[in-house]
Order: sequence, then structure tokens, then C-alpha cells
Amino acid sequence: MAPRLGFPGRCLTRRPRFPRLLLWGVTCHAVVRGLLQSVLEGRAGLVLLSRNESSHDPGYCETGAKSALALDFWTLSSEDLLAVLPVDPVKENYVRKVKNCIFSIAFPTPFKSRVRLVAVSKKVLEDILDLDLSVSERDEFIQLVSGEKIPFGSIPLAHRYGGHQFGIWADQLGDGRAHLLGIYLNRRGEKWELQLKGSGKTPYSRNGDGRAVLRSSVREFLCSEAMHYLGIPTSRAASLVVSDDDVWRDQFYNGNITKERGAVVLRAAKSWFRIGSLEILAHYGELDLLRTLLDFIIQEYFPSVNVKEPNRYVDFFSIVVSETAQLIALWMSVGFAHGVCNTDNFSLLSITIDYGPFGFMEAYNPGMLWMCLSVCTCVYIFTKKSLQVYFEYTVTENTLIGWERLGFIHKMAIFKWR
Repeated sequence: MAPRLGFPGRCLTRRPRFPRLLLWGVTCHAVVRGLLQSVLEGRAGLVLLSRNESSHDPGYCETGAKSALALDFWTLSSEDLLAVLPVDPVKENYVRKVKNCIFSIAFPTPFKSRVRLVAVSKKVLEDILDLDLSVSERDEFIQLVSGEKIPFGSIPLAHRYGGHQFGIWADQLGDGRAHLLGIYLNRRGEKWELQLKGSGKTPYSRNGDGRAVLRSSVREFLCSEAMHYLGIPTSRAASLVVSDDDVWRDQFYNGNITKERGAVVLRAAKSWFRIGSLEILAHYGELDLLRTLLDFIIQEYFPSVNVKEPNRYVDFFSIVVSETAQLIALWMSVGFAHGVCNTDNFSLLSITIDYGPFGFMEAYNPGMLWMCLSVCTCVYIFTKKSLQVYFEYTVTENTLIGWERLGFIHKMAIFKWR
């Protein structure tokens, strides 16, 4: 049986109120530091993220609904995506320039060494995935969340997208170390896309090794759950596993490469489409595919927009801009700064995704910066978040307005905020 780690105590047991918001960042840093140290010393155990109070509305009833005690009949599906959106015809998994598709089929690469479960979110397992917490004790669960075993119905996919990074077009980016396992339809009728992060190379890995390390994976796991309980739209984290595989990283981008341990996070979101999903298609003139993708996104995720209306893209754009502005305001209200505000990291559903070098402000500092490389013009400082997002959606506007000559859009509204 795969080793399982035990952890003394629980965290995230109460919903924080406003006076505690800044303390939340301190707490996350403390838990991450303590967990990392104990794991490296070989004495870590399982972190169980849970809450005591119910998250359901008054009158909610689950009569007859039970969480699964095994994975035998637990399935995923990629049919909703693959029925409409084209897949790369090249099946081999090697780094390359990909054209005229939305996804490439790519299977996770299992770790070579032992894999251990470090953390699991009880609420995600039970409320989103319909799985009893006891399932996390099974070998097949660890195999699934580490990428060793593919669940029934899954066709693992890597998403093709591009993006502007540091204000400069970075061309093809894509899921370089993530695999979309499929969509899970839970007992509430909610669709959740499940993705492994750190699960190996894909055609979009560029010069990367396809892996994530324990240090950054712990941060993503804890912060995505913390942001959810702070009431901020975000992706969720279901589990975190660690291996003994060596992964080499330059943690501070100073040329000092050190050996770390490979890890994988199973994360969930209603969708992983982002601004860069549209940009890559517009950049290469794949306008029919761009329209197909946008119509799919509107149909699936924006019920208030009539997909048959000629001005549907204007309506879609206005909603995304407005909701993203609200998201940034929520970030700033809790002192959160996303370290990489690039178009490949901004969700079209206006949720927080891709936790990289983020930070929580422990004392107000309008110039605080969490990511500044030698090529960075420091547009990522706390008080410039809204300016950076304005740039992101100017890019999106330009992506959409280019269709005017094709008759897809008759007019385009420009949205600005400070």
C-alpha cells in the first residue's frame, strides 16, 4: 500500500471575518513553512483541510445522496469538450508548435519513486467530487491524483493557449506541466474540470521539465482553499502528493539551482479557459476556430448571453471585464497580489487561477511586488493591478475587434477603470 502521511491537527477550520483577513496571509505562510520543514525532515503527516459549519443554504437536503466509498464507479468525461473543440492530430508527446486546435492529447508521466499523500481537502472531496474522505486512504486514489492511473472515461488533454507576459507577446504557451483529466458532473448538477499540475511534459512544455516542486505546490494548495473561504472566486485544490523524484529549480532566479522534490496538485475549476485561449487563435488568424471556441464558452458558461445574437461577443466581453474588475477589487480588499498578471493567467470566468509567486500584504504597502525579474517593468506591484488588468482586456478587445471585417461584431464597447 502507498505510504500515507499523518498530520497533528487541522487548519482552515473556521471562516475568517474581516478583522482577520491580513492574519490569513501570515497563517498561510506559517503553515507552508512548517509543513515544508516537516516533510523535508521526513516527519510530515497528512494535512486535512476542513470546516465545521455547513456551507449549504437553509433548507438544503441531500436525502438519498451519499459520498462514494470507492473509485470503482466514479467516472470523468471529456465528451463536452471534444464534441465541439478540435484536437491536435499529432498524437506523439513532444514539444512542438501546434496549430488549428484547442487541445492536444497528452498523458501524465508517473513519478519513478514512491509517492505519498501530503494533503487533502475534505470539502472538495465530499462537496465537489462526491467522494468520502476515506477514499483518500486507498492506493487507487493516490495513483489517480499523482497521474499514475487514469480514471475511467478520461482522455487527458493539454490546452493550447498563448499570452502576453510582461506586456510582450510570448507566442505559444499552453499547459506545459498540467493535464486536464476531464469533467466531473456531481450530484448537484455542477460540472467541474479536474486538472493535474506537475504531472509531466506536454507539447507545450517548451524548455520545462513538466514538473512542479513541493514548495510551490503547498502554496497553491493552501492559498486556493484559503481564497475560497475568504469569499473570492478561485480554483479549488483537492489533493497534494509528493515524490522522491529530483526536480531542479532556481527558486530566486539568481542562478543558484537547487534540488527539490516533485509534487502534483489535483485542482478543480468550472473552466480553465483564459484570455490567452483566445489570443493564440487571433494571432495566427484561426478566426473560424476562434468563433467556435467563443460560442462554446458562451453556451457553457454565460447563460445570460444569447449565443444567437449578432452582438453576443460584445455582451460576453462586457461581462468578463466587469466581473474581472470585481475580482481584482476582492484581491485588493484582502491584500492579495497575484505575482504573474499575464493574459495566460487570467481566467475568462473571472476566477483566481495559476497561483505562482503570489503574496498577502501583511502591512499596507502600495509598492509591494511579488514578482520582478530583470526584464520586468514592475507592472505587478499592488496598486497597479487594475492598470495591468486594463492592459489584459485591451489585448482581448483587440483580439475581438479584429473580427469586424468578417461581420462577426458590429460594434465594440471599450471598458476602462482605475
